[in-house]
Amino acid sequence: MNDGKSNIKDKVTDVAAVIELKFSGGASQSVENFIKADKNKLKQYSYHLPYDCQYYFGVIYETECDEWTHWFDKRSTDNWGKGCLTELNAGYLINAGDLESKMYFGVKSYNQWNIQDEMNQCKIKFMSAA
Repeated sequence: MNDGKSNIKDKVTDVAAVIELKFSGGASQSVENFIKADKNKLKQYSYHLPYDCQYYFGVIYETECDEWTHWFDKRSTDNWGKGCLTELNAGYLINAGDLESKMYFGVKSYNQWNIQDEMNQCKIKFMSAA
């Protein structure tokens, strides 16, 4: 049925990047499974989309962690993600000797286009208006 409206999917001629973003504030197994499900969705996009493009997987993980988390293993990064995948992560890390955790931002790229592996502490300071 043609009602005179067109769908955006009918207008796409090329895709430069597919970006999957997640935000989580919990540390339960269900949260991890929720993030892993979207990781698998990105993998399926890489198999089924007819475009040669970059894939970005970003997670803002607002939970204190003892170590930095990367969501993809070598099986993914050496196969379907090789040359086209970049992880963008943010989260709170507990460093030995610190009294409180600090927010970090990380980039881990499995292509040759972006920063290959870098993690930086957030330097933004929030001040009250009082």
